Amino acid sequence: MISFHRRALRYPVLFLVAAALAGCGGSALPKSQSVTRSLWRTFEEVKSVYDQVQPGRTTEAELRSLGFDPYKNANMRVMNYLDVMRQFLKTDGVGVRDLDPALQRCLAARESCVGYQVSLERIDRERKGSALADLFNFRRQTHETGWSFSALFVLQDGAVTYKLWSGVPRIDRLIDTDNPLGPVQEPATIIRDRIP
Repeated sequence: MISFHRRALRYPVLFLVAAALAGCGGSALPKSQSVTRSLWRTFEEVKSVYDQVQPGRTTEAELRSLGFDPYKNANMRVMNYLDVMRQFLKTDGVGVRDLDPALQRCLAARESCVGYQVSLERIDRERKGSALADLFNFRRQTHETGWSFSALFVLQDGAVTYKLWSGVPRIDRLIDTDNPLGPVQEPATIIRDRIP
């Protein structure tokens, strides 16, 4: 008993932190959030606005009024016709002739063909499990929830000629990392990876 107290007095801060973590359980674990700033708070909101855009009818001014305006709203990319071409011709064996006719006409118009690309996400991360196991790197569990949405609008001569979207409406995953050696696990892995 005396030897335990002597050891505790040598490392008072570590002892207090360990005691506090043991008492708090999982509530002492960190949380984080990754959010791409935009006008829309949910997947449903941005998808609903995206659905209002009609290729062949929606003008560039109308697209911007809906919120897809890279000059007023953050995290939107303006693409020239070469960027748009690279976006669609990433796969070997796919040529311009394989693309949608509206895209072919736009790319043929060169400088009057532009793209607006938007990539949005909201990811909440919360660590789960034992605070002590997490602190000393024996086991880390991270619960991720949220959504992601990407869209590309191709415009020619001031009007939307083509659009495309993809995304994950509901993200819900648990990342579980188990390190039997705890705090020495990661350095050992680094040394092993560096050995030729």
